[in-house]
Amino acid sequence: MNEKLERIRSLHLFAALSDEQFDALTAKTRPSSLDKSQPLFRRGDDASSFYVLTEGAIKLSMDSPQGIEKVLMIVRPYELFAEAVMFMEKHQFPVNAIALQPSEVIGFDAKLLISFLRESPDLCLNMLSMLSVRLHRHVNEIETLSTQNSTCRVLNYLSSQITEDGSNQANLVLDTSKKNLASRLSITPETFSRILHKLTIDEILGINGRKILIRDISKYRRYASEA
Repeated sequence: MNEKLERIRSLHLFAALSDEQFDALTAKTRPSSLDKSQPLFRRGDDASSFYVLTEGAIKLSMDSPQGIEKVLMIVRPYELFAEAVMFMEKHQFPVNAIALQPSEVIGFDAKLLISFLRESPDLCLNMLSMLSVRLHRHVNEIETLSTQNSTCRVLNYLSSQITEDGSNQANLVLDTSKKNLASRLSITPETFSRILHKLTIDEILGINGRKILIRDISKYRRYASEA
């Protein structure tokens, strides 16, 4: 088994499959390469697959009646997406999926996985568990967006990107534009830029393009708790 398949095998959904089921599912995969800004699917397209991103980044978004794009999620490598569509009455994608950078995705046959679910109560429970975790995460995100001010949203997002390595600084690289992140956080790009500027003035962050330095993690967390 190659490295990509090993990492996919360890994902929560696939870990519940038997080896025979996993082999059958991967035998019918559809790898795709996407250029930056290329759509994987559009809202309303027929949904016969669900996906794992293996390289790059993909945004899931919707357009308002006024034509304003709302970014709902940014998919990162080795995350599942579009799997919930299998259980919808209409098997149509409810969102757009657009590559934010050159990306690689693997599509899995949704009907085949459904057939496995019909045969295995344990697999059904595993799927329910995974979807429940996702639902809980989205409920928390909605609560955050509806109750926290703009500065808190930005600070919490950056906090989620920190990788603990024992030091008191953190270097982050934004994997998408500030416009996309602003949409994801339900603030305007101008507000997002103003918040970042204030954080640099307050010597909380250092910013160079998409590279962000958190100068002092302890100070950052105190600042975030008081925002």
